[in-house]
Amino acid sequence: MKDDAELKKELEVLKTKLEEFEARESEQNAFIETLKDREDMFRQLIDQARHGMWIEDLIEPNILYVNEACARIFDVARERLAKDVASWRETIHPDDYERIIEKTQAALNDPDWEVTEDSYRVIRSTGEIAWIRDVTVPIRNHDGKVVRSAGIIEDYTDRKRAQDEIRIWALKIENLVEIARRMTSLTSWNTVFQLTLDAVDRLLGLKHSEIGLLSENSYASQLFSTDIKNRYKTYFEITPEESKGLHKERIVHVEALEGDNGDTVVHRLRMPVGARGLFQTISLEKSAFDAGSLRIIELLLRHTWEALKRIELQDTLRQQALHDPLTGVYNRYHLNQMLRKEKKRTERFKRCIAFLMIDIDRFKEINDHYGHLTGDRVLKAVADIIQGSLRESDIVVRFGGDEFLIILPETNGEVAIVQNRILERIQTDKHLETLLSFKLTVSIGQSHWEPGGSESVEDALVRADHRMYQDKSNPKKKK
Repeated sequence: MKDDAELKKELEVLKTKLEEFEARESEQNAFIETLKDREDMFRQLIDQARHGMWIEDLIEPNILYVNEACARIFDVARERLAKDVASWRETIHPDDYERIIEKTQAALNDPDWEVTEDSYRVIRSTGEIAWIRDVTVPIRNHDGKVVRSAGIIEDYTDRKRAQDEIRIWALKIENLVEIARRMTSLTSWNTVFQLTLDAVDRLLGLKHSEIGLLSENSYASQLFSTDIKNRYKTYFEITPEESKGLHKERIVHVEALEGDNGDTVVHRLRMPVGARGLFQTISLEKSAFDAGSLRIIELLLRHTWEALKRIELQDTLRQQALHDPLTGVYNRYHLNQMLRKEKKRTERFKRCIAFLMIDIDRFKEINDHYGHLTGDRVLKAVADIIQGSLRESDIVVRFGGDEFLIILPETNGEVAIVQNRILERIQTDKHLETLLSFKLTVSIGQSHWEPGGSESVEDALVRADHRMYQDKSNPKKKK
């Protein structure tokens, strides 16, 4: 038997172990309490989080935790999400469902699964479609087996819409740049108008549009969508009074008008095109004329106006290059090109070309006695008389200082009628009588050129010029 000393010693050892156990138990209890406090804090934190968070038990399929944001994003009651694992799947958009379920199952079957991330759409109870980004990670036990999964859900619908909107507007700007580039190569106003209306339809879906020219007292439509003339004509009519106001103000007008049946509202936009144009379009949607759309149209119409000005300037320069600035008839520079053209036509149709060379008599005397300004007026009056005496197909060229060449294509020598008509009109012109104190006369020489003959076109011109000088030397024309 153990003596008292041994029993006492063993009792002391047991007492020490009991105290150590109680100390460890106290520490564990304190640690558990700390964990509970921290868990409460964590739950409070993630319950207030903007992103959805969840934890799922994969051994006994069950949702261990889901926060309020997760319920809000899926638009499913939090209690239902916690009880029914499949409840969130029911919200997935049909077009995304199969892909998401297959990807989730593949991750669960992958022993090396680390993380999955995907985006998909969900349909809320209101019918609204939301875009979701889902990041899921595995939770493994000490053996490395995946026993749970945890995820973070983000509703990025607003950002997705903003990104899509930016993409759409970037594409519109890209198309606008291409349209502006195309306008630089157009050579007529009508093609510019057509491209403008096509661009408004292509960029903004505005199919009922018109573009025209605006003056202080009138509006002249130049081009419009095919259905405007009959169906929507009244929305595009502009009275003289409206024309005066629009021409003066040159500002953008967006108006709400009553529809044909009285139940709808038609929104109309009127926007100036540079200094002389006006663009009009209508839509049933007021949003069609939001700030972004108005900016696109404004930029487009700026390019339209620049193209119109460029074409007008090019036409003016072309006119100046080919025409005499004083009389308005063709100049000597353009003569060779016209002769080549008429020669080919004459050879094709086997018809003659007739030439009349006209020189104003006593023109030096007119300049010396009445001044060069009167001389210019006489030149202009004679040029007008000549042009008014010819066919549309005939051509007048200022050949020299006071000489004019008339080209009469496809004739067989019947030019006497034209010659007599010119002489008669010069003799009876009232304007010339106010400029001069004597009857103005002109000298005329004529010739013809036939294809296939031995004479060249240049020879025929020399003959007409020679005969003109013969006519000028007529004693009856001497002072």
